[in-house]
Amino acid sequence: ANSNKRSQFDYRARVQFNANVADNTSAVVRIVTTGEDNGFDGVEFGDATGTTVKFDNMYVAHKFGKDTTAVIGRFDNTIGNGLVYDDPFDGAAITYDNGNFALTGGYGSFITGSLFSKYNANNEIVNDKTGMPVGFDGDIANKTADNNYKVALAQVKGNLGEHATIGGFYAFGNRFLDNDIYGGHLDLQFDKLWIGGEYATWKDDFSDNNGDKDAWVAGVGVGNYNIKEAGSWDVKAQYFDLAEKAPVFSSTWNQPANYNYKGWLATVDYALAKNVGLSAYWA
Repeated sequence: ANSNKRSQFDYRARVQFNANVADNTSAVVRIVTTGEDNGFDGVEFGDATGTTVKFDNMYVAHKFGKDTTAVIGRFDNTIGNGLVYDDPFDGAAITYDNGNFALTGGYGSFITGSLFSKYNANNEIVNDKTGMPVGFDGDIANKTADNNYKVALAQVKGNLGEHATIGGFYAFGNRFLDNDIYGGHLDLQFDKLWIGGEYATWKDDFSDNNGDKDAWVAGVGVGNYNIKEAGSWDVKAQYFDLAEKAPVFSSTWNQPANYNYKGWLATVDYALAKNVGLSAYWA
C-alpha cells in the first residue's frame, strides 16, 4: 500500500496449470498479471506505464503417504501467519500436516518485498539507510541468486481444541541475512467471529536502533470469507506496531509501511463468484 496516495485500485488475474507427472507427483505452473514495479501485487487501475506477466509459481510436489508433502521450485510460502512474508519463495520444503498439527522445514530465498523501506514524495519505495529507491539497492525483486537473502525455516502450527490455532516459526539467516527471525501467532474462531494476532522479532539487536526490532499485529473480524465460495465475506480491523527495524519483508496485510509504523487497517473482502474476489481496505 502507498500511504502518499489518497486512494488506489489494483486488479490481478492469475491462471494456474496443474499436471500429474507420476504417481503422487504433480507439477504446477502459475502466471500472474502485474505492473512493472508492483511485485506480484497486481496492476494499478489507470496505470499506463506497463503491464507484464510473471511466473509466480513453478514447482514440483511429491506426496509421501497421506500427510507428508515435499515441494521444490518456486512456490507460495507463508512464514508464520503472514506478517513477515507471504509470497512466492524459491527453494525446497517438506510439510507434515494431519489436519490438526503441521510441521514444516524448508530452505530458500525470498522473491519479492524489501527490508526497512517506505514511500517517498515521488511514490517510490525507498531504502531507510540510503534514501534511494529500492529498485536500485534494496528491492528483493532486483536481487540475483548471488546476492539474495537466504533462510532455513522451521515452523509448527496446531489446533488447540475447536476454536484456537497457535503457531510459531524460526528462520535462520544465511547468506546476506546475518540475523535470525522468530515469532508466533494465535487465532481464535467462534462461528463468524475472529480474533487474532502475530508477533515477530530479530534474534540479535542492531547496533543503531537500541533494540527497536519488533513487529506485531492484533485484530478482530466477523465473516467467513473464502474466495472459492461465492457470496462469502468478512470485515476486519487490525492494529499494527512495526519497529524501526521490523523483520517484515512482504506481509500478507496491506499496511502502508513495513517498518517504523503504528496504525489501524480496516479490510473488507467479498467473493463475487467462485475464485473471483473483491477486497477494499483503509489505513
